Amino acid sequence: MTTRSLLGLLQSLEEVRRKDSLLSIRVFDLGLSSAERGTLTDLYPRASLHAIDWARFPTHVADLRVFAWKPVIIHSEIATQQFDIVFWLDAGCVVTDSSAFL
Repeated sequence: MTTRSLLGLLQSLEEVRRKDSLLSIRVFDLGLSSAERGTLTDLYPRASLHAIDWARFPTHVADLRVFAWKPVIIHSEIATQQFDIVFWLDAGCVVTDSSAFL
């Protein structure tokens, strides 16, 4: 993950936390360093961090430049039926006002 994407993710998590501190958020680790994972879990303990088992999928899914992993992850979240709503944001998308969707 680029530093810019990580900063965008952290900014978005902070905005969402200010609006609703009890909201459950899943973050999918597509290449965080151990230091970045530590920062994320220290600052946002309610954000659950999920690794992807790339071995379960065809090789092109693990190629992050192809973006085939997006529908796979979104589908897996919908298939679990644990949540009423699945709202997808890339780390590069920055939430500046969460009132529109919270």
